[in-house]
Amino acid sequence: MTSLLPYSDDYTDDSSAFALHIHAGTKPIHRDIHRHRYYELFYLLNGYGRYFNDFKWYDVEAETLIIIKPGNLHTWVAEWGQFELFFIGFRIAASSSLTADFVSKLGIFKLDASPLLAIPSDQQPFLRNLFSDAYSYYSNQTPYFNDEVLLNYIRLILLQSETIRETQQKKVVLSVAQKLTQDYFALVETSFAERKQVQDYAELLGVTSNHLVRTVRTVTGRTPKQIIDDRLLLEAKRLLIHTIEPASTISQMLSFPSATKFGRWFKNQTQLSPGDFREKGIDA
Repeated sequence: MTSLLPYSDDYTDDSSAFALHIHAGTKPIHRDIHRHRYYELFYLLNGYGRYFNDFKWYDVEAETLIIIKPGNLHTWVAEWGQFELFFIGFRIAASSSLTADFVSKLGIFKLDASPLLAIPSDQQPFLRNLFSDAYSYYSNQTPYFNDEVLLNYIRLILLQSETIRETQQKKVVLSVAQKLTQDYFALVETSFAERKQVQDYAELLGVTSNHLVRTVRTVTGRTPKQIIDDRLLLEAKRLLIHTIEPASTISQMLSFPSATKFGRWFKNQTQLSPGDFREKGIDA
């Protein structure tokens, strides 16, 4: 599948701020595992397939929105019959309506959010029309074309998708414990490499370590340390699979004091050395 926003398999930026594409056909789609710095939305209108995201496989059916965050390691393995999908790729910018503050408040992009969103039948026509209108505006550019109009189409799609997510989850007001846990996840996402101790996060959140441990365990069933290690392990796996950097360089990127300590920690988490994991690939 081609798109107007080039895929960045080397995880580098490109100059485009957004892209829209519609694809229809009968040939299978199979992309190599890759990741990039921008966001992607795939709205599968017809057909079915399989989707790989950060070492998990998902079966995807028609009327599903696939949500891809920057850094997600992903690919398609799709043996579809007749199929059709919309694609949007975009990045956030302080000078547009798609700011980091706006996107960070959307639950569809949270660390623990599913990459798949099933679109209910009563919302399918509206969402299809938003994608279709955005694509038409983008592909039939006139002298009156304005980037911000297109970005607002994307903003509407994101807001409607968030509304669907909230409705499906029967959103309730977060308890104090849930809010603290949510804030903890957000901090881990931005600081997992530099901050590996629960105490660091407790201080940032203004609570004691014991309180943070009790709260996060009650809400998630996992300890704060497990959440840090899980996020760190995910990034280590991404780097081992998607780059050719040696383990010594990856250990530095993840702020380990030495390659030896990184290797020992990785093997304790996976029962494999970094080299063995890289050799086995996504089948590890």
